[in-house]
Amino acid sequence: MMSSMNVFTPLGFKLKPIGAFGPCLLCERNAYFSIGGHKSSKNNILEDLEIGKKFLQKNIDVYCLGGKDTISFRMYPNGIKSLIEGFSKEFLIGASSSSIINLIIIILWISGMFYPLTLFIKNIISLNILSLVIGIIFYLAYALQIIWMAKRIGNFNILVGVIYPIFLLFFIAIFFWEIIKKAFKRNITWKGRIVNK
Repeated sequence: MMSSMNVFTPLGFKLKPIGAFGPCLLCERNAYFSIGGHKSSKNNILEDLEIGKKFLQKNIDVYCLGGKDTISFRMYPNGIKSLIEGFSKEFLIGASSSSIINLIIIILWISGMFYPLTLFIKNIISLNILSLVIGIIFYLAYALQIIWMAKRIGNFNILVGVIYPIFLLFFIAIFFWEIIKKAFKRNITWKGRIVNK
């Protein structure tokens, strides 16, 4: 989700964000009221993204930061159902708001995560040692990258990287479930309320 914001790249602040994100938004009072405050985004599920877009439309600079060692909170503290509902309301809107180049890079990066898994499964059966070793090297490279990124944005356990395929499959399942719901015009539930997109 952070990568879709267009700013968490090697180019840093050279690219403009697509909006704002997260539970903590900090802005000047005049800037906030110049866009109409939260009322200006009351019909949007991702109000943080929309508020950031409104700032950008008024030529107000927007900076997206990870917040590591600055603020601490628990996303979706009410368990797995809350997490699924939260992710469901965000995925397609976030993906459709991202630039096409950024979206392609994200898709390639996520698709690449499957490569070591397919190498490993295919070659464990055929006992092709060289390909198996290559698969393990790629797996470790992705695991280390995920551990490095997770440590920069939050208090995540090292296991987040080690067992990343479980999270990857969970992410993909929710994303495709969201596409199916969108195709059949199903409503999304969020915090006990039915919301439309």
